Amino acid sequence: MGVSFQWRSEGDALLLPGEPQAPVRRRRGRWLPALALLPILLTGLVAFLVPSRERVVAGELQRLVDQEVLALQAGQRDIFASLLQGAPIGWRRYHELCFYRESAWYAARAGAQVRVEGVRLTADGAVASVTLDDGRERRRGIWYFVRVQGRWCHTAPPFEPSGTGCSVEAGPVVVTATGADCAIAEELAPELEALYRLAVETYGLQPAGAGDAEQQGRVSAVGPMSRPARIRVEIAPEARAVLLGQSYSAGVWSFSVPSPQLALELWTDEERSAHTRATVRLGVAWPLLQAAWWAEGGSPDWLLAQGLAAWHAQARQPTWREAVAASLEDGTSSIFLRLWAQEDLEDEEAVAALFESLASRFNSSGDALTEWYMAMAYTVGEFLGERYAPDKLARLLRASATQKPVWRALGTELGLSRVEFEAEWLAHLEERYGKAAQ
Repeated sequence: MGVSFQWRSEGDALLLPGEPQAPVRRRRGRWLPALALLPILLTGLVAFLVPSRERVVAGELQRLVDQEVLALQAGQRDIFASLLQGAPIGWRRYHELCFYRESAWYAARAGAQVRVEGVRLTADGAVASVTLDDGRERRRGIWYFVRVQGRWCHTAPPFEPSGTGCSVEAGPVVVTATGADCAIAEELAPELEALYRLAVETYGLQPAGAGDAEQQGRVSAVGPMSRPARIRVEIAPEARAVLLGQSYSAGVWSFSVPSPQLALELWTDEERSAHTRATVRLGVAWPLLQAAWWAEGGSPDWLLAQGLAAWHAQARQPTWREAVAASLEDGTSSIFLRLWAQEDLEDEEAVAALFESLASRFNSSGDALTEWYMAMAYTVGEFLGERYAPDKLARLLRASATQKPVWRALGTELGLSRVEFEAEWLAHLEERYGKAAQ
């Protein structure tokens, strides 16, 4: 006989034993996929809620770039210079000297915007990928920035000194460069050799020889110099305080020009090359003709020589077209002829009125006045160079040393009176630069 017990607590119902239950087995792998995705989800959430450092810097650089481009387009030199405060002195000085050129480039693209597309942070700054869009074309470039006293400042591209140099020789000419500028050197060296041969074979330049010993050591851009036996050109990768350094001594002429990689214009490779080569060709052609004059013992007409040098060097700049077209519109081409003929220069009141009109025309900008004068001089060389053989131009240049004013030499060597020259030259300007040509 068995005994059974029934446990009861006060107020509880009768507890009856139930059927035994199987133990619950939990599936441990059910949450593993979710756990694997968690880091990705957290990363995306952080990127969405908290802007990355690169995105913050890109916004800061965009504000700086907007200010720089606006100052260039508006021709505000002082504002632009203030934005470069803190940058290396050579870099700042380079852009102060280039301001007129860079400003004209951006002013011609008044609707253009430069956008910072991406940023890569470095130990001491940032590298930005930028794009210019003016509604007609898109141009891309890489700009460099450095942090100075808590703010961003535009700076020069880094200089990579190792393993990138080149030296290109063509006759008496040697051109050295680094990196991407080596392609420019390859084209420039034979062009300079051709100018040297022209100066020797047509204009009578005598190469340096033993008789030049007494001239060794002279360094001058406006007086007698040693005749060149060697011409050295450096396309300098670092920003320097001059646009074209020159040195003449002991039969070796040395020139240094800043790399076009320093420019703020978003040039194509072809435009960088064309600008640099034209700058150097003009810088070399001018003293080559000077040396030829002094070998003759005279001092030919300065403007005529400058125009012929620019023509032979094919150194026309993009901004010169606009300068000549504007001169045709406002009549300052006649003022240019008065300056060339040196008319009224002994009359103080006439001179004052003349320069007052020029100051008004160019808003008292020395850079704009120089640009205009060089552009007009080039058109003189272009007009004469397209109509007369180089040997005639060489005789004209020599004659202008003794026959003053220059109109006498034009009459003697080319059979052109001043009236005929002025009429034909103005017709050339209208045809090449006037409204019909635009």
